[in-house]
Amino acid sequence: MEDHLDHLSLPCGRDRVCQLKDSLAEKQWIGFDLDDTLHEFRRASSAASIKVFEAMHERYGVLLDELKSLYGEILRTSTSNAFTDGKSSSEYRRERFLAVASHFSLPLEHDTPFLSQLLHLYETSLEESLELKSGALDLLKTIKRLNKKIVVITEGPQDAQEWTVQKLGISPYIDFLATTNHFKVSKTDGLFSRVLETLGITASEIAYVGDNEYRDMKPAIAEGILSFHLAENLETKPTSQKPRMNSMATPGCLNSPESTHSLHNSSPKDKDYAREVIEEGNDVYRPGGFHPVYIGDVYNERYKILNKIGYGRYSTAWLIEDLKGQVDEHRKFLALKVLSAECYGTGHDIFEKEILTHLRNGNRNLLGYKHIVHLVDDFEHEGPNGKHVCLVFQLYGETLRSFGTLFRESMIPTDLMRRFTIQLLLALDYSHEYGVIHTDIQPSNIFVKFRDYSLIESVYLKNMIVPHQDREDIQYHAIPSQPLQNSYFNESHNILEFDIALGDWGVSSFADRHLTENIQPVPLRAPEVLIKAPWDTKTDFWNLGAVILELYRAVRMFSGRVEPDGHYEVREHLAEIVDLFGPFPKTLLEKGNQDIVRDMFDEEGKVKDTPPMDRPPLDSEAFVPGLDQDRRETFVSFLRGMMKIDPAERLTSEDYLRHPCLFSSEKIETLHQTTIKLNENGYLAEEDGYPNKEAVEPFTLYHFTQPGVSMVEKIENFGLYTLGRDMERRFLRRKVYRGPGWGHLERQLWVNDGTYFPTGRRWIFRNLTMRQTVRPGAIALSPDHISGPNIKVLGFGEVLLSRICWSTSSCMFPTSDTINLTRGIWAGHRFDITTLARHEVDT
Repeated sequence: MEDHLDHLSLPCGRDRVCQLKDSLAEKQWIGFDLDDTLHEFRRASSAASIKVFEAMHERYGVLLDELKSLYGEILRTSTSNAFTDGKSSSEYRRERFLAVASHFSLPLEHDTPFLSQLLHLYETSLEESLELKSGALDLLKTIKRLNKKIVVITEGPQDAQEWTVQKLGISPYIDFLATTNHFKVSKTDGLFSRVLETLGITASEIAYVGDNEYRDMKPAIAEGILSFHLAENLETKPTSQKPRMNSMATPGCLNSPESTHSLHNSSPKDKDYAREVIEEGNDVYRPGGFHPVYIGDVYNERYKILNKIGYGRYSTAWLIEDLKGQVDEHRKFLALKVLSAECYGTGHDIFEKEILTHLRNGNRNLLGYKHIVHLVDDFEHEGPNGKHVCLVFQLYGETLRSFGTLFRESMIPTDLMRRFTIQLLLALDYSHEYGVIHTDIQPSNIFVKFRDYSLIESVYLKNMIVPHQDREDIQYHAIPSQPLQNSYFNESHNILEFDIALGDWGVSSFADRHLTENIQPVPLRAPEVLIKAPWDTKTDFWNLGAVILELYRAVRMFSGRVEPDGHYEVREHLAEIVDLFGPFPKTLLEKGNQDIVRDMFDEEGKVKDTPPMDRPPLDSEAFVPGLDQDRRETFVSFLRGMMKIDPAERLTSEDYLRHPCLFSSEKIETLHQTTIKLNENGYLAEEDGYPNKEAVEPFTLYHFTQPGVSMVEKIENFGLYTLGRDMERRFLRRKVYRGPGWGHLERQLWVNDGTYFPTGRRWIFRNLTMRQTVRPGAIALSPDHISGPNIKVLGFGEVLLSRICWSTSSCMFPTSDTINLTRGIWAGHRFDITTLARHEVDT
C-alpha cells in the first residue's frame, strides 16, 4: 500500500505515510474517479475522435484542424451538465457528430449509414486505445486483498462507464459503479451523498481518490470524506510489474492486465480482443433487442433469477436457482443466458442453440465431451422486446481471463497449463469430429469448473450486492455484473486437479456451413482469415496457439498496432506473423483475396511497405520468459507446429497431443499435495506442494498409487475402447458410424500376443509400451517393475485419461477381477487398464 501512495499528491511529508496507511486500513470502502484517475481517458478519447475526423475529412473534405477545434468547443458545452440528463453514450456521440456536421453544413443527418459508421468507428477506436494508469490494477488488487470494497464514483453515461471498466479488466474488482448519469446529479450537486445513502454507509467509512480538485476533491471533502488528489503532473513511481497496462477483460470475470505484455515494435498497448463481449448498455433494451431481466423473476416456471454474472454482445448471463431441480448444489444452481431477440427469427439466425444441441447429443464417452460447456436446457421467452431464446448451462466458476491472476505475473504453472492444454485439445478433437469450428478461442471463453457448489450460498449469495431495479422505469437500466470469481473453491482444493471446459459457442460455425467469414478476435486471427482465404477446423489451432502462450507466459504474440496513435492495421499484423513464422507460401496466397494479396505481399511472400520488426525471436527468453533453454525450445516447437502459416500443414488435436511438450519430464513438477493457499501478497503460496517445486525422481506409474495422490481410481467399462474411439483418427471421418475403422475390428479378430492397439502410426501411445511383460497388479508394488527409455512420458497418461492407471500385460483373457477387457476391441493386447481392486487383490 505504501508503494501505491507514491502515486498520489499527499498533503503531508513521507513521515505521515504510515498514518495515512492506518487511516485507509480503517475504511471499509475505497472510492475512485474513473476517467483520468484509473485510466488514460483523455488520450483514448482523443485518439477515437481523430479517427472520426479523418473519416469525415476523407468524405467531406473539411480540414482536420477545423474539425478538432470545433469538436472541442462542442464537447465542453455538451458535458457542462455532467451527463445528468440520463442519455446513453451513443445518443451523446450522435448529437456531437451532428452538431459538427451542422456547423459545416454537411449532410450527415441524412446519411444514416455513414453516421452509424462513425459511431462504430469511435467505439472501436476508443476500445483499442483504452489503457490503465500505471499501478492502477496493482492498487485495486491490493485493496481487495485487504478485504475492502471498491466503489467508482464518476461522471459520464452509465452504459459507457460500465463498458469502460469491463474493457479495462477492472470490473471484477469493483463492487459498485455510480455515475452522474444514473443518479442524475453531478458530483458538485450531491452525488457523493446519494452514493453514501445507496451503499448504506457514512462518510467516515470511505476514502476517495480523484484527479480534479474542483469536481472530485471539494465535493468529497465537503461531504466529510477522506480524499486524495491524484497529481497527474507528477511522474508515477515505476512498478515491479511489466509495463503492459491495457486489459484482457471480459464481462463477468484472464490474466492480470498489468502483467500481460505484447512483444512488438509499437507501444505496449493491446486491444482487448473480447470483441464479441460488449457492455450492453441501456439502448439495446428496445423492440428486437435485449430482454429486461429483473432479479427474483422466475422463467419457464422453474428458473429463479438470483443475480447477473455476465453479459455479451448478444446476451446477458444470470445466476439462477432451479426450483424443480435436484437437491444437490451442482444441479440447484445453474447459469441462464438470455439471447437478444435479433439472434433468432430475423433471417440471420446464429447457430448457437443448434450447435450446442448437436454437441450435447454426441458420444458422451469420448474424452473431449466433458471439456465442452454443454447445454442443460433451452426454452423461449416472450417479452416486451420480442421472443428470446434462453439457454441453461451448468454453472462454472470463472474464465481463464481472471483465473491467471492467482499466479505471479499471471503465468499459469507448467503442470497446470499442460493439463489445461490437453483438455482444450480434447475439446477441439471432440467438436471437430462433430463438424463444429469454435472460431473464437480466447481466455474469456475457457471456463474453470466448479470445485465447491456449496460456496454459492455460503460465500457468493451471502456477500453479493443486490442492485436496485425499478420496474416502473420506462427505460430499463442495465445493472452491473457480479462474477463468481473466487466463489467456487477454497483452500482445501488441489489446484492441479482443476478442470476446464471450452464454452461460448455463440459465433461458432459448422465445417460445411459458416455463420460468417469474419471470425476470431482480431489479434488472434489466423493468416487465412486475414487474407480472406478459405478456412476450416485448422483455423482453431492458430487461435489456440496464441492463447496458450498468453496464458502460460503472459505474452501476446500479435497486436497489429501502428504508431503514433496505436491504431490497428492488417498490414502490421501480417508483418508480425511473417516476422515470427516466415513468409506466406504461394499455395496459401493463391487462395486468398487477390486484391489483398497484391496490396500486401511481394513475390517472396513477405509484407510490402513495412519497416523492419524490432522484436526478439519466438524462442528467446524475452518472448517465452521463465523457462530453461530445453523446455523453452520444446514449448516453442509445439507452438510452431500448431501455428503453421499454411493451414494445410497444421495437424489435428490427436497429433498435437503427442508432442513432447505435453509429456511430463524426468523431473516433472510435483502433482500432489498442492492446496490453494494465498501468501501475504495475494498469490498462490510456494510451499512443499507448489507447482514450481520439482520431484526428486521420475514420476512413474508407481507414484499413482502412493498416499495423497489422487491419480488412480476405478474406471468405467470400455475405458480403453473409449480412448481408442476418441483418440484414433476415425475411419474416413464418417458422419454416421463413429466407431473405429474396419482395420481395428480386424485386429480384434486376429490378435497376436505382443501387438499394441491400435497399430497405426497416429496412435498417441505408440512406442510407450515396455518391452518386458509386467503383471498389472505388480505395478503398484515397485517402480522397478517399470523401466525403459520412454518411461518419463507415461506421466502424460494421468491427465489425458482422467486419472486412470495404465499397465502392460500379455495376458490373452483378463480374469474376472479386472475390468471386462474381453468385450472391447482391446481384448488380448498388451495395453490394458486395471482398477484399484486388482492392485489390492494382487497385493
